[in-house]
Amino acid sequence: MHIFADESGDLGWSFEPPYGHRGSSRFLTIFAACVPDDKCHHLDRVVREMYKASRWDTKRERKWTDANEPSRLHFARQAAALLAKHTDISFHAIVVYKPNVLLHLRSEPNKLYNYMLKLMLIDEMKNHDNVYFIPDNRSVKVESGNSLHDYLQTTLWYEAGASTILRTTSTDSRQCKGLQFADFMAGVVSSAFEHGKAGYLSTPGLTVNVRKLYFPRQAAEMVEKHFDMA
Repeated sequence: MHIFADESGDLGWSFEPPYGHRGSSRFLTIFAACVPDDKCHHLDRVVREMYKASRWDTKRERKWTDANEPSRLHFARQAAALLAKHTDISFHAIVVYKPNVLLHLRSEPNKLYNYMLKLMLIDEMKNHDNVYFIPDNRSVKVESGNSLHDYLQTTLWYEAGASTILRTTSTDSRQCKGLQFADFMAGVVSSAFEHGKAGYLSTPGLTVNVRKLYFPRQAAEMVEKHFDMA
C-alpha cells in the first residue's frame, strides 16, 4: 500500500489578523490517499488529465491555491470517479480547529502534526504487510523526519500489535504526481472548513473519511450543517 499525504493550512497561531492578511489559518488539514502499489498510476492520470483540461503548462507545478473554480470542480469529480472504479483506493483526512489547541501543545507543532498522522493512518496501515508512506518533504521538517517514521512504526508494532513494515520517503511534490493529487484533495477538504465551501467535498461519490480534533461544538456545527461528516 502506498500512502501519499499533504496538508492545507499552517502551523501558526496568530488568530487576531484575518487569515491571508498576516493571520494564521484557523484549521489545519492533513489528507492521505491510500492506493495499492499497482494503482498509483491512476492518481497520476487524474493529475495529468486535470492539467490538460485546465490547459496548464505541465512543466510548472500547480497547487490547489492556483486553480480556478472550474478546475477545482473538475478535479473533485475526477477524484470521485476514481473511487467509483477502484474500491481498494481510500481517502482519509484529519482536521484540527487550531484556536482550541491547548497552549502547551503549540510549542512543538511538529508533534501535533505527527499525532494527527497517527490518528488518521494507523488503522489503515495496520491492515497491510508493507506500507510505503510518502509525505511532502516541505511538510515534514528535516529534524523531525526520522522521528515521524519511528513514531508511526513504533505505534504499529507496540500499540496496534501489527507486523506492518513501514517505509517512509518524503519527497518534493514537484517530482510526484501522487503528492500533487494529495495537495488538491487537501484543498477540497480544507475549503469546507476554512472557507465554508462544502461544495467540493460534497461532490457525489467523493467519500473522504474525515476525523476532527479539538473542535468546539460551534465549529463542528458550522461544518456539519452543510453535509454529514459523522
